[in-house]
Amino acid sequence: TAGAYLRIIESEADADATPEEKQTFQPKKVRIKILHVQEAILPAIDDDFAKKMGVADIFTLQQKIRELLTNRLQQQFEKNKQEEVNEFLLKNYQFPLPFSLLENEKQHRLQQLLNGPQAKEQWLKMSAEEKSRIENEITVEAEKALRLFYLARQILADAKIQLTQAEIAQEAQRIASQSGPSDPAQKIPADVSALAISRLILTKAQNHILGQKK
Repeated sequence: TAGAYLRIIESEADADATPEEKQTFQPKKVRIKILHVQEAILPAIDDDFAKKMGVADIFTLQQKIRELLTNRLQQQFEKNKQEEVNEFLLKNYQFPLPFSLLENEKQHRLQQLLNGPQAKEQWLKMSAEEKSRIENEITVEAEKALRLFYLARQILADAKIQLTQAEIAQEAQRIASQSGPSDPAQKIPADVSALAISRLILTKAQNHILGQKK
């Protein structure tokens, strides 16, 4: 469509931004000039299209799409169930946390949030009220994470469920690969291994509880 017109919109955080980055993001009104609008011409959904997608024919492509959608639905279902377990544990098992432990976790998360010059610059521009709100949110999330970790660890101990070195190495490698290509032969940093262990402990505890409910 030809022609040009102006439009004012409010900026938003990138879809792939981390939760911490979204917390510190400050929306702004920006003016954009739309010069033209292009409309996509969709190809025919046939065997030729399927071959361009790397499969033999349209039937195989449809099967793969169906499998992909089914897997995503299953993953979402499992994620929802795990979140229900977390809510159940946090609601029904209350216990005090040492102040120093909670404060260390809070500061660790805050440092991660402010990792980078842009994040630090945004933080300095915030009002005291905005900083306090973010710090309170971080404290809540830190407390939940610590409670879940200790509850999950106790669940595994009671059920005599252990982690294997192979599981830890595999999870650590998966976490490391999320930040870009990694060399399997390269030594995994200690903080990544620690994160892998905590995630495995929580996942195994969640799966154990869900298994007991069946």
